[in-house]
Amino acid sequence: MAPPDLGDRLLRQGFIHAMNEPGMALELAPWTRKGRDWEPSLEVLPVLSPTELGTWGETLSKGFGSGPHEAHWVANMYGRLGYGPGTPWRHYLARQDGQPVGTATMFFDGDVAGIYFVFTLPSMRGRGIGTAIMEAILTDAKAEGMRLAVLTSSTVGTPLYRRLGFTDCCTIGIYEYPEAS
Repeated sequence: MAPPDLGDRLLRQGFIHAMNEPGMALELAPWTRKGRDWEPSLEVLPVLSPTELGTWGETLSKGFGSGPHEAHWVANMYGRLGYGPGTPWRHYLARQDGQPVGTATMFFDGDVAGIYFVFTLPSMRGRGIGTAIMEAILTDAKAEGMRLAVLTSSTVGTPLYRRLGFTDCCTIGIYEYPEAS
């Protein structure tokens, strides 16, 4: 986000300003899980194996960002970085009736939890799965002693994050480099 003219510099290098998204934050100390009762068949669990990370990536590929190419690249990079207890990277997979329906990732740095790749399959949206995912990871972040949770929100996610108590704190400019034809 720096220097102040970063956006102009990116444009001069051929990048395209794609959109602006809100940067949001939530203080975890006062936050409490609402205690909703989710369907017993919905579970949100940490990814602990390469097989589960592959399922995480495959689930993400079904509608997040630029689709399969981005999702598989990200899952491959996370496999190289390491993940799980004792590491700064934590990935989560939501399953409904045993079938993968959503994802999320957290990165711990100091006392801040960065939240990324919160995704629910398009066919499963509107059923509380995104809320369940967020409550599970925020509960884990708080238990790990994190003070603050931060994220950049898509248009689809903003209402959910505000309901959970996140507040807007900045605007993030999203720039993309055009694909070669």
